[in-house]
Amino acid sequence: MDFSRRALVVVSLVVGIGVAIVGAAAWNNARSANDIASGEYDGEQASSDYQEPVLLKTEKLTIWPEAASIRLFVEDIPYDAPNRPDHGMSKPAGVVLTKAQQAIVSNAVQRKTYSEYPAVSACFIPHHFFRFYDASGKQIGELQVCYCCGGIELSGAQQRLADRQLWGFDYDGVEKMMADMGISSEVQCTSE
Repeated sequence: MDFSRRALVVVSLVVGIGVAIVGAAAWNNARSANDIASGEYDGEQASSDYQEPVLLKTEKLTIWPEAASIRLFVEDIPYDAPNRPDHGMSKPAGVVLTKAQQAIVSNAVQRKTYSEYPAVSACFIPHHFFRFYDASGKQIGELQVCYCCGGIELSGAQQRLADRQLWGFDYDGVEKMMADMGISSEVQCTSE
């Protein structure tokens, strides 16, 4: 077979594959349009086979129990504020928590195991940072909390998640504690 015939065969194959892909997409769109027109599509989930992941286990944790102190740092200065410091905090030294407040924060985290990964928010821009210190004043860990998207992150090798696990957090309990301290949980959560 000469070069021009091979090229013709390759082009024909590529065009055939393209037509098949476009046809499949058109069929799927037509099916969705028919489902919408007939009222069978609810706008939430195209497949009736979808099932919410099942929470299989919740494990309460005490994070960094060896911590002698915890400080709360809040990135509360708006991003567009004039002369905003790099750290973005009105109290760059943080706020030292009492022993009772330390207990609330240390026991607010859970490790949750699901049957499948549940949907989670794609954003994570935390503004609340609980930093844990040992007796010598050395930082040993950090809990980052985003009240905007409902996410947390923990530093430290012992704070890892396995397959199908997510962190849980007592947002309401910690939010109440912060409100009693005069600190808002709603920090830079809305864009204007």
